[in-house]
Amino acid sequence: MAWLVERPIAHRGLHDGRAVPENSMAAFEAAVAASTPIELDVHLLADGKLAVFHDEPLQRMTGAEGRIEERTSAEIKQLRLLDTAHRIPLLDEVLDLVGQAVPLLVDIKTRKTHGALEALLFDALEASRCTYVVESFNPCSLRWFRKHAPRVLRGQLSGDFRDTKAPFHQKFLLSRYYLNFLSAPDFLAHDIRCLPNRSVERQRKRRRIPLLAWTVRTDEQLTAARQLADNIIFEAIRP
Repeated sequence: MAWLVERPIAHRGLHDGRAVPENSMAAFEAAVAASTPIELDVHLLADGKLAVFHDEPLQRMTGAEGRIEERTSAEIKQLRLLDTAHRIPLLDEVLDLVGQAVPLLVDIKTRKTHGALEALLFDALEASRCTYVVESFNPCSLRWFRKHAPRVLRGQLSGDFRDTKAPFHQKFLLSRYYLNFLSAPDFLAHDIRCLPNRSVERQRKRRRIPLLAWTVRTDEQLTAARQLADNIIFEAIRP
């Protein structure tokens, strides 16, 4: 776990938010060139392939309607990120690019708990022989890894969910880590805007696990994160 607490991690690759979009092959190439660990997001497509993309809706990054889970790998190849020449990469393409050059922090994007995404992801990551850990807001997704691949380090993501549409009870349970009995995380990753936080402090004291702060975008946040967390997930700055 040394790299996870010692080397700042590039949020969705080293991107500039426009010419080099987030979660693009160019952003990952830049991170590899800078020897910077990469955080990336994974969705399951309609044809069983895994895509590297953050949002469920396609609109913000591609201008297209609908949700990424409704598209096939052939269909997403026709889309472009932020009107650039860059497209949504498949996970296999990213793994071929990164290889063993830098570690990966893989954010599992799923509201379902059937295990299809998790099983495909585990097989792909193991086949690539890359250095990786997984994280998710969904404790049931992490529970799959706990049961089927317990040696893979798991990170529970949380915050106050101010930007998320979800039932109050769900936000309440997740923001306070009350479902950690399912995920049994090896580390926490918490919204920097919500630190310091009593629930985080309680979990760290109880489990003695590291804390990552996300997403650090300013020098002020960087200064705070260095006092409050073991490492950062960053963008827009170069720590």
